[in-house]
Amino acid sequence: MIQLENINLSIAGRQILKNVNFSVRKGETKVILGPSGSGKSSILKVIMGLWKPDSGRIVVDGVEMSGASNEEWNDARYHIGMIFQDGALFDSLTVGENIGYWLFEHTKMMEEEIEVRVRKALQDIGLDPELIDRMPDELSGGMQRRVAIARALASLSPKIMLYDEPTTGLDPLAMETIVNSILSLRERMGVTSVVVTHDIPDALKVSSSFVVIDQGEIVFEGSSEELKNSKHHFVSVFLKPFKETLVHAFASFGEENG
Repeated sequence: MIQLENINLSIAGRQILKNVNFSVRKGETKVILGPSGSGKSSILKVIMGLWKPDSGRIVVDGVEMSGASNEEWNDARYHIGMIFQDGALFDSLTVGENIGYWLFEHTKMMEEEIEVRVRKALQDIGLDPELIDRMPDELSGGMQRRVAIARALASLSPKIMLYDEPTTGLDPLAMETIVNSILSLRERMGVTSVVVTHDIPDALKVSSSFVVIDQGEIVFEGSSEELKNSKHHFVSVFLKPFKETLVHAFASFGEENG
């Protein structure tokens, strides 16, 4: 579903990504781990076609996109949703207007049709449809991010969802709700996902397939068990602060998965 081959990306003379290689199968959730500034979010922007790499090959949904035009990327993005850390909602628009924004701007759907689609998207993400008239600043951080997911569901026919630190800064209950939303989309709709996160327990809940990146280079790709047992120096150093958390997280993960 997603394949990056030998991706190199430089911005303002600084190399951001170096020979990045990894793939994501249809219906799989891949988690990208790494320190701040390591290039995690840059990978998402390359997959979205927002940043064009200096070299390398990009395949999205089986289509070669490396030399794609802006129009071809726009067509591809119709099936790709991206959820930013802050939700990226328009403060001056209601929840309903935020969710239906793309439909108002890019389709000829009637307002009544859009409202039906918006309400369904809210229901699909576990929110009350009556929130459509509320303003974003009236919602909690967790609800705002769920609204952002609802926007992707209403506006697109997502085959791929990209999440950039979706649980950062949220309370435990809100974090659990976002994690459950990610899992639900995979299970109900077969959505292929890439999740950038710092939270190890949440990472283990959404996937058992991991990539670790350091200074723009992929230094690890493998399962949760392989991650736990990795002897790679950087991986060991990166995970060391989470050692106690990892012990409990892997134990819980093992119990839940038999």
